[in-house]
Amino acid sequence: MKKTFNFRLSRRALLKVASLTSAIALVSLPNLEAHAQADKNTLIIGHTTLRHLNPAIQSGSATGVPGVQLFAGLIELDEHFEAQPYLAESWDISEDGLSYEFRLQKNAVFHDGQPITSADVAYSLDVVRDNHPFGALMFAAVSGIETPDDHTIQLTLDYPQPALITSLSPLLLPIIPKHVYSTEPIQTHPANTKGVVGSGPFKLVEYRPGAHIIMERHDEYFREGLPRLDRLVFSIMQDSVTSVLAMERGDVHYLPFAGMRLADITRLENNPKLKVTTNGYDALGAINYLEINHRKEPLGDIRVRQAIAHAIDKDFIVEKLLAGHGQRLDGPMTAANPFFSEDSLHVYEYDLEKAEKLLDEAGLKPNKDGIRLSVTLEWLPDVQVNSQQPVAQYLRNQLKKSESLHNYEQTPIFLPGQHGLATGNMT
Repeated sequence: MKKTFNFRLSRRALLKVASLTSAIALVSLPNLEAHAQADKNTLIIGHTTLRHLNPAIQSGSATGVPGVQLFAGLIELDEHFEAQPYLAESWDISEDGLSYEFRLQKNAVFHDGQPITSADVAYSLDVVRDNHPFGALMFAAVSGIETPDDHTIQLTLDYPQPALITSLSPLLLPIIPKHVYSTEPIQTHPANTKGVVGSGPFKLVEYRPGAHIIMERHDEYFREGLPRLDRLVFSIMQDSVTSVLAMERGDVHYLPFAGMRLADITRLENNPKLKVTTNGYDALGAINYLEINHRKEPLGDIRVRQAIAHAIDKDFIVEKLLAGHGQRLDGPMTAANPFFSEDSLHVYEYDLEKAEKLLDEAGLKPNKDGIRLSVTLEWLPDVQVNSQQPVAQYLRNQLKKSESLHNYEQTPIFLPGQHGLATGNMT
């Protein structure tokens, strides 16, 4: 009887040994007028379920996609991931990288008409640092925040942090109004879901959990001529099948961060009415990776981990198992990421002989059955995308092929440090 094996997802640092970047399909109708039932100034977006609408305290695309329409940031990133003015019309950074001064737009207002000031920026940074899952890390270097006037904010750092400027984009540092969100504990504030007061191009009309989010243009938005659309409707889909059918029927115009099955991507690519693209996802797409538990011996030996890396044919995974809907990734960042460094990248090519030699050096000799090591392989049952299971099955069989490693299935008991290998994805 076949046993099941589950996955314990961890967000520890990604390992270099066997990671893949999977292209997330972004699907759009080329012409809004093709949707006869919708006003041409309304964009209907297929979306997923979400907890609330405040990206200051919640990470991920579920909150982030609508959140960046509701909230502005100090800067925005262009297609080359370079910082461009947004709420901050200009800024200066000291030569030693320890001082930042931002000058704010003077005509920017929140959705309730109140001016956006440096006090709101300082408050927002404190909220993100104290409540966002990555906030403490993003702003660890910031030791001082000064607001000499309503339109100037100064940051002092204990040490240079090159990634700081990218953390000031609306997804990671949405500017929220202090006069609204400081009245109650931020994690349970009612304005996270109802009566949202934002700083971005669209304001909330209605949020019905499990059904839809409706936004309309912010007429007092400080950027002249923007937004060009009058209304955004986020149609909340319960699964990828519903999303695909909605695209084919023309019920939605745009499907970002679509967690769809690999077969559906090919199906939509062949639809002449639709366009499938990965543009804009260069450094943001989902990453499929293999995580190794260093605390479980002999996986703590780097030679064993290197052997596993050399025993995996990543090109086969991309081309055959993922049907070409992905890119090989030999580290935690794509080449388009501004912090990617090819010089520091170690590529582990597919080489079974080298894998066995490394295991010999680590003292792992084959037993009478040719098995050197047995580990538990866990995988994420991503029933919507359905990419984890075939990859996990491939890894189990592939590691047997070299007569080096043996992966067996079991229903694991989730105790810290007990397991060996895990496959998963991170968006």
